[in-house]
Amino acid sequence: MDLESFVLKMLQRADDLPKHVNQVKQEVAAVTLETVAAFTPVDTSNALSNWQVGLGSASAPVIPPHSPGKRGSTRQESLHATIAAGTVAIKSSLPGQAIHIANGVDYIKELNDGTLSQAPGGFVETAILVGRQTLATAKVIPD
Repeated sequence: MDLESFVLKMLQRADDLPKHVNQVKQEVAAVTLETVAAFTPVDTSNALSNWQVGLGSASAPVIPPHSPGKRGSTRQESLHATIAAGTVAIKSSLPGQAIHIANGVDYIKELNDGTLSQAPGGFVETAILVGRQTLATAKVIPD
């Protein structure tokens, strides 16, 4: 490869970098959302349904459960709807635009701390760890 070809290749990679970084950001956000939603303890589907994706801000007004239920009876339906809604937002994010995953229910901290009786806590930390692992293994610049 001659110097001119090398320079052109580097300039093209520089132009493509925002797009590639955005794709990695979207991948990390998607796996983080999927993990936090999958590990959120479910009774009525309220907490699970309230994992929301915001672009540019972390606003998460409380919404009704996607599929209200009792004792986890609608877990799968609410999980699917939560991930589907979040995925639409994640895929629409632009380079440089922050993606926020938030939950506005007033008891989400206690649920994550494991102080409510549904299940052990730590699902938020688990999701963050999975997201970090995804980022660590991501390839920002393709071959």
